[in-house]
Amino acid sequence: MSARQLAVAVGAVGLYVLAAGSLALRDPLWNDELYTWYFAQLPTIGDVWDELSRGVEQIPPFYYVVVRTSLALLGDNELALRAPSILGFGLACVCVFVVVARRTEAWYGLVAAFVPIASGAFRYAWEARPYGLVVGCAAGALLCHQLRADGVRPRLALAGLFVALAGATAVHYYGALVVVPIALAEVVRIRLRRAVDRPLLGVIVIAPLVPIAVAIPLVQSARRYAHAFWTEFDLTSAPEFYVFLLRADVFSPSRLPYWLAVGFAALVLGAALVVLTRPPRSAQIEVAAGVGFALLPVVGILVGELITGAYVDRYVLPAVLGPALLVPLAMHRVAGGVRTAAIGAAVLLAAWFAILFQYWHREAGVDVDRRERLVAFLQQETDGRDLSVAVAHPHDYFELAHHAPRALARRLIRLSSPEQSLLYTGSRSTEDGLTVLADFAPLEIVPYEVQRSPFLLLGTTRGSARDWTRPALSADGAQIALLAVDEGDGFRLFRVDPR
Repeated sequence: MSARQLAVAVGAVGLYVLAAGSLALRDPLWNDELYTWYFAQLPTIGDVWDELSRGVEQIPPFYYVVVRTSLALLGDNELALRAPSILGFGLACVCVFVVVARRTEAWYGLVAAFVPIASGAFRYAWEARPYGLVVGCAAGALLCHQLRADGVRPRLALAGLFVALAGATAVHYYGALVVVPIALAEVVRIRLRRAVDRPLLGVIVIAPLVPIAVAIPLVQSARRYAHAFWTEFDLTSAPEFYVFLLRADVFSPSRLPYWLAVGFAALVLGAALVVLTRPPRSAQIEVAAGVGFALLPVVGILVGELITGAYVDRYVLPAVLGPALLVPLAMHRVAGGVRTAAIGAAVLLAAWFAILFQYWHREAGVDVDRRERLVAFLQQETDGRDLSVAVAHPHDYFELAHHAPRALARRLIRLSSPEQSLLYTGSRSTEDGLTVLADFAPLEIVPYEVQRSPFLLLGTTRGSARDWTRPALSADGAQIALLAVDEGDGFRLFRVDPR
């Protein structure tokens, strides 16, 4: 790597840290991250285990070891809460850079590093959930496998592979799927080298099983919600991962972003075809890994259908490493290693990331502004009305209880009924989750069946499919009167007199 290439790589890392860090500071914690916040605040990791055993927070305990360590080192603040994700996703970009650069050259490695950053996957680079860490572990496993295959410090590489595969599963159960692309790469290595690496095969089999074995009681508790997961999915959901990855829907009505995204999709598909039909001899193992990563959405859905009953796109976020490998390797093959092609692609991806960054920066501001307007609406419309305020949408309630001024937050309640939620939304995990959190978070959960005195009810247009409160009250004969409305934001305040 030349001094210029090294300077560009260091600059790219610095820009990544600045971008992810600034978004982490600007974006308010949302519902899922608040789970991380309050679970991480429990007195001991034993308390975390006990609360996880109730099944509603389906994250392995080791993730909370990582988060609690970050909070202890960096302070009890939101940036420290999000730091593991920032570091994990950044590690993924560095690892995929090295993997591709070792088979091509540094500029093509830079293209590989930019693909995850210039995609929808970057949204999880600063979210206080384990998905960014899983991507980092997946890319680390890829690099360690490459080093082992090349005979570079093979024992250390084998140990690193074990840590990466075990770590991916230890922070999220779907991290176990990372073994699929690594195993596919190893099959190709065995075919090419005509030699079986038994210790490596043992690591591929054993590493993800160790954290699962430790957490078996927690896995069994989580399976209670397998048939009432909060989203629906089937095999036709697999392409939606790449729709999410391209993020063509995040801009103005202009067709330009749409066609740019279509162009990028065509580039990824073309790359896959090129490397599958004309794989570079020096990178066939990495091509196999890239194909394995690209197929993770299909694998994840099959696991969800047959075993867990749960699947969303972020569970298979390491699939972003598929195009991160295939695109630069195909470009290197087609362009004959010409450096100009890689530099041009890196510039285009950097420009696309700049557009995405502006979008996410604006969206974070939109979320803050909406919350401030909602707080102002509640303060104005509930002033002088000495009644509790029930919040219809569970995410609105949880986020207001955390972010709203204390005087307002103390008036907020959540009517909870897992049975009614299951009846109207098909899922009860959100209601059970808030009930569990109320044991150690500042939440006021009131059983729906015992609320018989009048109260105010806040309704919003956010996720109306998750709001079972008003339909249930209407079905039970409650008198519901509209008191105030904000048509612009869709806020509505009702007075409810239960039957």
